[in-house]
Amino acid sequence: MADVREVESELGGLVYQSLGTVGFSHPEEAADFPVPPGYAKLVAVSSRYGLTVFADHVGLCVAHTARLAEVCESLKEKLPAEQIVPGDDFARVPLRGASHVSFSPDHKTLAAVAGCAVHFFQTKDLATFASETKGPKAFRTQVLGDDDEAVRDLQWLAEFTNGASYLALVAKEEDVDGENAKLVVGSAMTLDQTAPVAIAEGVRAFAVARGPDDDDVDAADASATDAQLGALAAWAPFGGGAVVARLTDAGYSAEMTHHPVGPCEEGAVDVVVNGLAFLVGDEKTSRRATLLALCTDREDPESHRALVLSVDEKGGESAAAFELSGAFAIDDDETAGLVGPYAHARRVREWNVALASHRKAWDNQLCAVRLPVSSPDGSIAPPCVLDVEDDRCVPSIPLAGEDEDSNFVVGLALDTTGCGGRMTHPADKSRPKLPQGPLVLVATADARLTCMRLGNLSEDAGVRFEAARVRPPRAEIPASPALAGSPAPSPPGSAAKTKLFASPEKAEDAPSSAVPAGSTPPPPASGFGAAFLAKAN
Repeated sequence: MADVREVESELGGLVYQSLGTVGFSHPEEAADFPVPPGYAKLVAVSSRYGLTVFADHVGLCVAHTARLAEVCESLKEKLPAEQIVPGDDFARVPLRGASHVSFSPDHKTLAAVAGCAVHFFQTKDLATFASETKGPKAFRTQVLGDDDEAVRDLQWLAEFTNGASYLALVAKEEDVDGENAKLVVGSAMTLDQTAPVAIAEGVRAFAVARGPDDDDVDAADASATDAQLGALAAWAPFGGGAVVARLTDAGYSAEMTHHPVGPCEEGAVDVVVNGLAFLVGDEKTSRRATLLALCTDREDPESHRALVLSVDEKGGESAAAFELSGAFAIDDDETAGLVGPYAHARRVREWNVALASHRKAWDNQLCAVRLPVSSPDGSIAPPCVLDVEDDRCVPSIPLAGEDEDSNFVVGLALDTTGCGGRMTHPADKSRPKLPQGPLVLVATADARLTCMRLGNLSEDAGVRFEAARVRPPRAEIPASPALAGSPAPSPPGSAAKTKLFASPEKAEDAPSSAVPAGSTPPPPASGFGAAFLAKAN
C-alpha cells in the first residue's frame, strides 16, 4: 500500500441541534448496570417502519421513533433524574445482558444478541408491542458458540436468503486480540440453531458494505443478480492488514485480496486494526472499496489512529491510505479492559459524508468524515474530518460518570422519516429552516439515548437529501420472511466436511484469490485470515 498520508480536518457545512437525552430506567438504577462491552451496538432504527429499539442491561426498549423524538424534546430542560421515557411511550422486552441490536436489510426482522445467542424478533410484533402491551417473543434463537464465548458483532448480508443471512464475529472473552475469533455465516431462516458455521478464524473485526443506510433493500424485490454478484465484505485478520472479499454461494465462497494497513509516520510505526466500517456502500459498478480502519500502534496499544483506506477489491489499482487528524479523543484509562471491535459508522451518501464514532472516545466522540472522491485522472481527493465552526452546533454528548467528565458511544443510528422536524437556521432564526435532514440517535454507556437533528448549511445538499431519503414510515409491517424457516443452506459440493477459506497472500502485489469448491489452498505461514470452502466430495 502507498504511504499513509495524514490529512488535517476542514470546516464543513454540517450542523447539529440536540433534541434531548433520555433514559428508560432511573439513573440510580442505571448506575448499577454493568459497563457495556467494547463491542456493544445498543440502538437500532427502522426508518421504513418508524421504530427504535434501544438495549440496556434489563432488556430491549421498543418505541415509535416519532414519539421518542417528541419525548426527548419535551424533557430537554428537565433534570437528568426526570429525563425518563414514560412507561406508556415504550415497551420492554426482557433480555438481560443484550450487547447488540440490528434490523435486517428489509427491516422485517430484528436481531438481538446476548452472550453467544442471537434472538430473532418480528418487527411487526415489536411494533404492536410498542402500541399495546402484548409481549412479543423471539421466533427463533441461534447459539453461535460455547458458554464462554460471545458474539462481538453481527451484520446482515442483504444479497443472500432474502436478506436473512448474516456474518457474526464470535470469540472467547479472554481472547482480547481476536487471535482465535471466528467469523461465522448464518441465516435467520435456518431452523437448525447449530447450522451457522465459521468461515474465518483469527479475525479482529469485520464489516459488510451494504448496510442499514442502504434503504433500497426489500426481500420481495431481491434480485438474482445481487446473489450472483455477491456481497462485499472485509475483515481484519490477526496477522495484520485487511482482507476485502466478494462473498458468493450464500457466503460459502469468496474472491479475496489482502491489503496492508500502514505503516504510519513514514513507515516507522506498524498498526493493528481493531475496528472496521465501510464508508462507501457496495455500488456494484465500482471496484473500489472505502473503509474506516480504527487502529492502535503495535508497539504502543494506547496510541490510537483513524485511517481511511481506498482500495480496489480485486487488487488491480493502486491503493491509498489516509490518517484522519482531529478524530476522536481516546481515554484508555477509563476504558481499560474493553475489547473491540470499536467502530460505529453511518453514511449520508447524498452529502458524501459518514458519521463515525469510536467506543473509547471520551470527547469528540461523533465525527463527520468527508469521503474520498476519485477523479477522472485516477487521483483521489483525500477524506477528512469536517469540523463545525459554531460551537453551538457541535454534536453534544451529555457527560456522565462519577465526575461527569466523560461519556462513551455504544450505538449509532439514523432516522430518515422526518421526525424531530427541520432544524432552525443557526445563523439567523428569522431565516427559513434548513431542509429536513436525518435524526441522529446515539446510545451512550450511561444507558441513555441522545437524539440530534443533523442539518446541512448548503441548501442544495439539504434539498437533495430531503428529496431522496425523507419518507414517512409505512403503516403496514409484513411478516418476516425468516419466520417460515428453512433447512440449513448447503454449500457447493456435498456434506462431507467443512474447511476454511485460505487467506490471500500478504504481498502488496498479490492477485485476488478465488476460492473454488472442493479445493483448499494451503494457509500462509502467518496464519491470518480464513473463510469456509465448499464441502468437498
